[in-house]
Amino acid sequence: MSNFANRGRTLERWFYLATKAGQMVSVAPDAALDADAGDCGVVEVEGLRYRVRLSPK
Repeated sequence: MSNFANRGRTLERWFYLATKAGQMVSVAPDAALDADAGDCGVVEVEGLRYRVRLSPK
């Protein structure tokens, strides 16, 4: 699986788990991403923005 696919999957999984927990989640498409740092995307949860990042465990 490519690194790009891993990042997409990470964002989807984070979104799914937050929604399953009852949070109101939306993707912030206007946020700048730092691909070198492993950013997958930025989401908004009840008005707060969270940067979802893929990094080694």
